[in-house]
Amino acid sequence: MSGIPVDKDPNRSAYSRELEFLSQTAAELFDILPEQNIYEVIGNRLKEIVGNAIVMITEYDKDTCLFHVKCLKGTGGFTGSIIKLLKKNPKEITVRIDDPEAMKMLLTGKMVNGPEGLYELSFKAIPKPVCQAIEKLLDIGIIYVMGFVCRGELFGDAVIICRQGENQALITKRILLIETFINQAALALHRKRAEAALHTGERRFKELIKNSSDSITILDKDGMQVFVSDVVEPMLGYHPSELMNIPVIKEMIHPEDRDHTQAAFLKIIQEGQGSVQYRHRHKNGSWVYLEAWGTNQLDNPDIRGIVVNVRDISGRKQIEDALRKSEEIHRKFIDHAPIGMFMSNLSGEFTYSNKKLEEITGYTKKEWLCKTYHSIVYPDDMEFVQNKIKSRQEGKTDTDSYEIRIFNSKNEIRWIRVTSESVFEDVKGSKKITGTQSFIEDITQVKRAGHITKTLFAISNAVTVTENLADLYQQIHHLLGEVFDVTNFFIAIVDTKQKTLYFPYYVDTKDDDFSSIKNFNEKESLSGLIVSQQKPILLKKQELEKRAAKKGVWGPVPLIWMGVPLMIGDEVTGVIAVQSYTDAGLYNEEDLQILSSVSDQLAIAIERKLTEEALRKSEALFKLITENTSALVSIFDSNADYVFASPSHEQLGFKPEELMGKSGFTMMVEEDIGPLLKHLDNAKKREASKAFLNYRLKDKTGSIHYFSGSFDAVFKPDGSLEKIICIGEDITELREAQSEKMEALSLAAKAEKLALVGQIAGKIAHDFNNILGVVMGNAELALLDCPHQSTKKTLELIFEQTLRGKNLTKNLVAFARDQEPRQEFFPIDEKMELVINLLRKDLEGIHVVRQYGDDVPELLADPGMMEHAIVNLVQNSIHAVSLVERPEIIIRTCHGGEFIYLEIEDNGCGIPHEFLSEIYEPFFTLKGSKDKAGMYKPGIKGTGYGMSNVKKYVEQHKGTISVYSELKKGTKVVITLPITQKELTAEEIKEVKKEPVCFRTYILLVEDEPAISDIQYRILTQEPFHHKVDIAGNAQVAIDLLNRNTYDLISLDYLLPGELNGMDIYHHIRGKNKTVPIVFISGNIEFLESIKDLKQKDPYIDHLPKPCKNMEYISCINNLLIK
Repeated sequence: MSGIPVDKDPNRSAYSRELEFLSQTAAELFDILPEQNIYEVIGNRLKEIVGNAIVMITEYDKDTCLFHVKCLKGTGGFTGSIIKLLKKNPKEITVRIDDPEAMKMLLTGKMVNGPEGLYELSFKAIPKPVCQAIEKLLDIGIIYVMGFVCRGELFGDAVIICRQGENQALITKRILLIETFINQAALALHRKRAEAALHTGERRFKELIKNSSDSITILDKDGMQVFVSDVVEPMLGYHPSELMNIPVIKEMIHPEDRDHTQAAFLKIIQEGQGSVQYRHRHKNGSWVYLEAWGTNQLDNPDIRGIVVNVRDISGRKQIEDALRKSEEIHRKFIDHAPIGMFMSNLSGEFTYSNKKLEEITGYTKKEWLCKTYHSIVYPDDMEFVQNKIKSRQEGKTDTDSYEIRIFNSKNEIRWIRVTSESVFEDVKGSKKITGTQSFIEDITQVKRAGHITKTLFAISNAVTVTENLADLYQQIHHLLGEVFDVTNFFIAIVDTKQKTLYFPYYVDTKDDDFSSIKNFNEKESLSGLIVSQQKPILLKKQELEKRAAKKGVWGPVPLIWMGVPLMIGDEVTGVIAVQSYTDAGLYNEEDLQILSSVSDQLAIAIERKLTEEALRKSEALFKLITENTSALVSIFDSNADYVFASPSHEQLGFKPEELMGKSGFTMMVEEDIGPLLKHLDNAKKREASKAFLNYRLKDKTGSIHYFSGSFDAVFKPDGSLEKIICIGEDITELREAQSEKMEALSLAAKAEKLALVGQIAGKIAHDFNNILGVVMGNAELALLDCPHQSTKKTLELIFEQTLRGKNLTKNLVAFARDQEPRQEFFPIDEKMELVINLLRKDLEGIHVVRQYGDDVPELLADPGMMEHAIVNLVQNSIHAVSLVERPEIIIRTCHGGEFIYLEIEDNGCGIPHEFLSEIYEPFFTLKGSKDKAGMYKPGIKGTGYGMSNVKKYVEQHKGTISVYSELKKGTKVVITLPITQKELTAEEIKEVKKEPVCFRTYILLVEDEPAISDIQYRILTQEPFHHKVDIAGNAQVAIDLLNRNTYDLISLDYLLPGELNGMDIYHHIRGKNKTVPIVFISGNIEFLESIKDLKQKDPYIDHLPKPCKNMEYISCINNLLIK
């Protein structure tokens, strides 16, 4: 139901009724009482216009930019449900509108369609699900919004929320009425806010007057008081009403103050403001000093009077009077104060000085008042003083303290400390600087003492910071120059025992002869005088002339001379002196005392620096020795821990810093620690100071090095052990050389013995084999037609023994021969099969397992040697399984990396562990009569040469042999042989190209083994070398080629077919060309002995053992070609 008045007169228009409604609301809003809620009134009236719609009124706070809900009408019985959904009263909701367009729309003062829903209306301040629930609860439709705007200011907004299908037509019809009413409300809100501000202002003004310490009075144009604040009562004792409407100047002010107070009153009327001090009668009859500030407000319609602030200044006046009385006393105190005082104006002219200042400077008061600071300040300090004055004039500094130098009346330089502050005076209510007042202290002696202390400290510090004596002397000269004149200065170092004197440092304007003096006479020089008397001396002009006449002055005679001795204990170590040729009064006794006071420190500093220099030279020598010696230089503390290790420790893989603090036994072999501990104990007991010991050290990889060293003990003054210095020489190579020599002698003796055996074996082998052949042949023929079984067994035994004898002579001949392997490529698997077939009769009853690897490369080796070795190993396995119930022999071949592996394994008797190290020895066997444990079948015998020959064959091919055996379980023999490629691999070619390569040269290849010469030819002629290569299979062909061609390098085998060998070819080459590179390829023992001496004599040859790896071969050739 609309709240618009209903008129029963049908002729009365709706427009008339709306005007009547607006008239009523205007009057109601204008007359609203302070205790009434204007927002509730606005909400109720707007609800009357919009009918069943919901109305929300908000207030806008421009300081926080927040909208506060003040009124919500039309929710009916759903209010409780809304509160539950919101979890608070809707009137507690605040919304911030950050959208400029929304604010612009509100400031238009027009009603517009609002957002689509409550979520958008709250600018997302209320959760969306909550908004959707309220919309559904209230059946919300279209939303209208209009701002309360007055004079361009926003006070809030009115929100009209229609229900679905309701109110919209009514609101559309009454838009003009709604907008007019909201504008009325905006005007009312503006007035309400203005009244609140006015009320706040009045309240603040009353509080200000109430709590002010000043009394506020308003006078009319005739001087009558028309308003007096309450503060007047505690100030003057009158109630404000007692002073109203009386001529205050005439009746209440002290007669002596009335005239100037009246003048000040008239001035305020004429000029608008002014101040005055006067005495006002207190109610008790006394007089109170007041200070008043007046402002003319006669033209202000709200005041129409002169506003006067009155302050009680009685306390200040009493202080001023007391100050005035004490000023005379204070002036007398200043004049006779124990510290200098002066005042100056802004021009730097002195306006006052006290007696102490006269005493400090020597100037009278009259002289002071005629001076400016320019005439007395030391020139070097002038700019500093001017900056201080400028800073004070600019108001940057009020109080300051600083130290400067001035000239006194005798033109002497004096140090003073100035403490000054600015002097101000009030000019029209503001402070203005007029000058300074300063306190002066004479700190010349303090400065001098400070300079001396500073100099002593600086000299002490100079010992540390200067690098050498020359720098120290220069620093001493400079530091003393800050205390007195050192234009002519020298330092002399004296040796009183040797009677020598030299001048390491001097500066002199006249004398340039400061040569060293030997056997100096103390009477013939001023320095000698200091040395003889051992005390500081100051000599003036007259005394110097007397000494010069007696030849007691060396060099030019100065006008004044001052020197002091440098003493360490009771001994003079030097002299420091200064002199002048131009000013006879340059130095005095005070200067002599200063120089004397620093002389002890100078002596200590120089002595220390001399010691440091000597130590530095010693350390440099020590460093030079330790950094360039191969010996291990070590220093250990009394606990045998490292305190120093020379760089040579790096040969053992340890950096010196790694060893610091660690035990000296860190690298030592445990068995060798005992002797060192014994020496350490003897050193601590002072029973021994030096020892020579042999010991072993382990390097970082665990390898052992042999050392011979000296251990020297260093003792402290109290006799206790301080450190041990060890110098150890690595004798590993020497020991190895000695060991090799002893081994070579042993081998030579053994070889001589074996050679003798070989010679005998060689001589008898042929005849013995012939005998065996006759016996074997006849036994074999007899077996063919032997009718008697017993005779046949005897013949079979004879035949078997002849076979054993044949194998014995074969091993014996192989052992006796020392020949180079004949090398050719062959598949190792085929060789294994050949041996199995040869021994098939012996292998009967034995399970043979063949495990041949896939794609095993061909082996470059002597086929005969390899066959003989495999036969020996297989026969050993056959013998080992002779008593095994299920005998088995496994034969394996495989390859990996750069090696071919051959393995022969059996499950036989095994070899006792204690004999494994002897199995390669000639003559050693565990079979036959040596089979004490019955491990072999009776009748099996060994030659003692089998394993020795196998090992020899393997090592001649650069291979290794290993035996793994466990008693009664079996034995495994593993042979490793190097793979020789027939040409370089792609990886090897890539590796070769990383280094400088010689290519396209002319090479002669002398090699009788086709397999080897074929490999060498391929390597040398293909990528990346492309050398031109000729091949000679024997010495005669090689010599013929050498006679016809010029080669860049010769690759030469030692053993060749025919009467000539490689050494014959070498001598033929050197007969014509002394420098062509030659590389020998041979493993012959005879040759290896001779090549060592030859390489020392001929720098253009090298040697490789046979067989050698392809990369070793090309590297050797390339290095020789580059060389």
